[in-house]
Amino acid sequence: MPAPTLRDLIAAQPAENFHLLAGHAGLDAPVTGVRVADIADPGPAVAHLTCTDLPPRTGLSATHLVDVALHRHHATGASGLLLCQLPADHLAQASRRLADRRRLPLLVAPLHTSAQAATELLLWIHGPQVQRARQLTGIARALRTTSHSLTHITSTLARHLNARTAALAADGATIAGDDLGSDLLPHLHTPAPITGTAGDRAFAAHPLRGENGAPDLWLAATNSHGGPQWAERALAGLALAEAYASVWLATSVMRAERNARFRTTLLSEILAAGDAVPANTAAIAARAGWRLTGWHTAIHLLRLIHNAPPATTADDLTRALAQSDLALGPLVEQSDGWAAWITSDHPPRPGDGATVVGNLAQALHTYHARISATPVVAGIGRPANGPAGLATSMAEARHAALATALADIPGRVQHADQLGITQILMATCNSPAMRETAATLLTPLLDDPAGPDLLRTIETYLTSGCSTADTARRLNLHRNTVTQRLARACAILGITLDTADERLAIQLACRAHRLPHATGHHHRKAPDR
Repeated sequence: MPAPTLRDLIAAQPAENFHLLAGHAGLDAPVTGVRVADIADPGPAVAHLTCTDLPPRTGLSATHLVDVALHRHHATGASGLLLCQLPADHLAQASRRLADRRRLPLLVAPLHTSAQAATELLLWIHGPQVQRARQLTGIARALRTTSHSLTHITSTLARHLNARTAALAADGATIAGDDLGSDLLPHLHTPAPITGTAGDRAFAAHPLRGENGAPDLWLAATNSHGGPQWAERALAGLALAEAYASVWLATSVMRAERNARFRTTLLSEILAAGDAVPANTAAIAARAGWRLTGWHTAIHLLRLIHNAPPATTADDLTRALAQSDLALGPLVEQSDGWAAWITSDHPPRPGDGATVVGNLAQALHTYHARISATPVVAGIGRPANGPAGLATSMAEARHAALATALADIPGRVQHADQLGITQILMATCNSPAMRETAATLLTPLLDDPAGPDLLRTIETYLTSGCSTADTARRLNLHRNTVTQRLARACAILGITLDTADERLAIQLACRAHRLPHATGHHHRKAPDR
């Protein structure tokens, strides 16, 4: 274990014990010992921290004594000077500036004598293993004797590590604890325990790996004065908490899956019953907090990637929607996404639909800003009254979502009243003749080993206004790769895309190819990375 630094010693103590006044540049020098001496002692020791009491002296000011001591400590290579029983505001700015110039840490301990301060610090210098064991024992006891909620785990770690701590999703979003994700995300690129510095703070982070080896979440801690020893202890504490966090994660996933099945079944029973909802079903809905009376505006969120992890995506969506002005109930999982609705006691007013569209679009924009967000689109049904009205609005919302998915633009929202030409296009692409033509036209491409990628590229190119740059950005590809794929796709299909007729025929065929699947399960290959 490396020799501790003053940065380590400060980080290990409660904030009220020691105050660093100046000499920040020297905090990373090693400290091999602590000595108690008079302020006028002529012989400071190399790599030692001197603890001295500073009582009033006749004829000599505290500033003069401190300045002389700073010169001596700098000349002998001491690690720092700790003034005990001296309030921080009693030390002149001149002494602080001198400590900064000499790069010599100058600290005060207003509530400690030199003997008390030296005793505490010696324990940290000569007993790091003992202190590490005490810290880990304290964490283990706190986590063993209480519930294992993630909030409790992070607060326990914060208390025992003297740090800001958090549980972070894989994309850096804070799940519990302090908001550390934006600072640490650039460092969390490998699924392994890591220590380092982020800005002016030391950090330690430990991954909780999923079945595929990638982190499901991270436990992280930061400290503004943390040094190598703090980082090592913090990493050990995070590793100890991993088992408890894993239990929480597994329990949460099982609970989410159970609740999702319950909500899906309950909603299916309500929608099938119309206004004749059985009393038992109505009672269960009431206990779940669902209102069946009133005016319902349904929302259908459609996954553009069907094989995305539903539980993870639902959590991300729930967080984004909770920050919006939409008074939505819980998301109810469906075969191709999620359903939700807004209930009001009053009939809809002009402009309500546009407000819902705007708020939902903003929420989906926030959601898609996340690195790991699964692309979704949304449809909104017309407001309708009662349980039967909820079923009608749900059907309209899903139909609007399916029509919106034709454009294949993540985050797009459409109200049932806004379908217009899109609905005509959807009906055209969904006709048997169009499906048969699309199958004939696209079969050579789909039979190619690279067919799905080529089809995705040519479809994105056409919906992006035939812009190679926009296509490359949407697919996260290089422009040359897009050009090469388009050339290969055109060669296989025997077309050139030089005429408007060819482009329209291929675009309709691509939409017709996807639409039959959309009426059941909307499949889409994950974007190339």
